[in-house]
Amino acid sequence: MNSKIKKSILGIMTGMSMDGIDLAHVDISGNFPHIELDFIGSHSVSYDQKTKEYMQSLKSPSIETLAIANIKVAELISDCINDYLLKNNLKAVSIDAIASHGQAIYHSDKEPKTTLQIGSPSIIAENTSITCIGNFRMRDIAGGGTGAPYAPILDQFLMKDESNPVGVINLGSISNISVIHHGKCKVGFDMGPANLWVDYLSKKAPLNHSGIDYDGSLSSKGKVLPSLLNQWKKNEYLTRIPPKSAGYQDFSTKTVEAEIGNHSLNDLIRTSIEFSAYCIQTAIRQIAETTPLQKIYLCGGGVYNPTLTKSIKDNLSGVEVLSINNTHGKEFNDNKEAVLFALLGYLTTQKQSAASFLTTGSKTNGVYGEIALGDSLTI
Repeated sequence: MNSKIKKSILGIMTGMSMDGIDLAHVDISGNFPHIELDFIGSHSVSYDQKTKEYMQSLKSPSIETLAIANIKVAELISDCINDYLLKNNLKAVSIDAIASHGQAIYHSDKEPKTTLQIGSPSIIAENTSITCIGNFRMRDIAGGGTGAPYAPILDQFLMKDESNPVGVINLGSISNISVIHHGKCKVGFDMGPANLWVDYLSKKAPLNHSGIDYDGSLSSKGKVLPSLLNQWKKNEYLTRIPPKSAGYQDFSTKTVEAEIGNHSLNDLIRTSIEFSAYCIQTAIRQIAETTPLQKIYLCGGGVYNPTLTKSIKDNLSGVEVLSINNTHGKEFNDNKEAVLFALLGYLTTQKQSAASFLTTGSKTNGVYGEIALGDSLTI
């Protein structure tokens, strides 16, 4: 273990939306949960249309395509890192480690549990000269866990001063929740799609250059389709008992794709949002049996969709719904998942297991992440 007290980590997140890369530069010191975390800066790269289409093709690739993509994704991540260093006049030697989630290709918490993220840490280390830590989820699965969600470990730190039980809900492609009380995570799991179906359908809308339901502009013009919503509510995942984690196959976009010819896009988008809110409501009701929540914080890209946030509030009567934007700022919210992986990478450098701070069901205390050493040959 390096005796250096403070570590400077670049956290990298490439999410299920497959539309770009987020980088968070974080300085961290101390032993978790008693740490100091300073958010230094961020950098984001949005993929061009050709790259987006290439990334989407990786959901059902051949072995050869996947092997090549493992290198290509790592090169994209490397370019993002080197661009950040250049723009901020930083030398590679000033960074202790890169912590890269990689691009999720497959994840299942059903037996045999498995997960796959691509973007070779060795390629990233070679291209940046910085030690790279990656493949964080497999060690959790090896220990009997579900490999996700990991957000609870950062949420514990963010909500350590809350005296009453509080929920933190991340609205990414998939929604997940952390329930924090007295600085510890009581429960944390994936709930259902948040933006996954909404983004997929929004990309089909004519002249919608953003590719998303920007500011609720599409969903606000649609109506909820009750019969279709009731059909979606029968999804088997919603009946599973935590710990649980969701992958593409649990909420396949084929479900909504099959309905495109039967209903207007705006109605499908609005109904998808209502289903997202229903998944959250179902989870909160399950949690309330043991830990009633009076307050939740929303974070992630979904906080910018007023149709989604209103639907969540309407489905959670009696619960105060706030935003991480108000407590930690927009830049932090936009890069929260990248900050999370910076924290996980920091724990790796300290040889500290994340398992005891998560609720994935892992039964061991393994240190997460696989390491490709950079030019310094040390972490």
